Amino acid sequence: MTCLRRRRCRPCLAAAALCLATLFPAVRAHEAGTSQFRLDIGERALESRFRLDLLTLLRLVPGLDADRDERVSIAEVEAARETVTAYLNEHVSLDIDGAEAGGWGEALPIFWPDEEGRPVDRANYHQLLVHFPYRKAVAGRPREARVTFDVFVEFGGAHRVLGDIGLDAENRETMVFSHLEPDYLFDVAYALKSTR
Repeated sequence: MTCLRRRRCRPCLAAAALCLATLFPAVRAHEAGTSQFRLDIGERALESRFRLDLLTLLRLVPGLDADRDERVSIAEVEAARETVTAYLNEHVSLDIDGAEAGGWGEALPIFWPDEEGRPVDRANYHQLLVHFPYRKAVAGRPREARVTFDVFVEFGGAHRVLGDIGLDAENRETMVFSHLEPDYLFDVAYALKSTR
């Protein structure tokens, strides 16, 4: 009797372990179906950073793996940078003080997830994030900034974008963009008032 009970419990233990892994996804390097976005609102510039995994990039640029070796290199991503930037400018809008900002500004160098610059294997496409930074000059700090993501047709309806918008370390807001809540308005005066 005791042996049978132990055998029956082994599948239960495996199921419990699977549930725990699902409940605590932080142990994974990156959750699939999730991108990240950061916007720093300064006196002279708006600095933004889009962090996309390679599976998401392949939806935007199907031929990203140009040599078809099932690995994506930084050179292949840099070759597709113009396409990615055009997509972001068209599908992620930035309104400053109620007016369309006309894109994200100057493209800064890509941050590659592997410090040694090695290509990313297909098995890791969903785990590593490629950073696409931009800088847009402004005449003075805006009163408000609205960001709207119109990406969920290409990225998928279940996709989420983890957002972080702010002025400095103390004046920041975090949010989740989704197909149900695709936009966020950051009110600079309110953010400054709430930290006083």
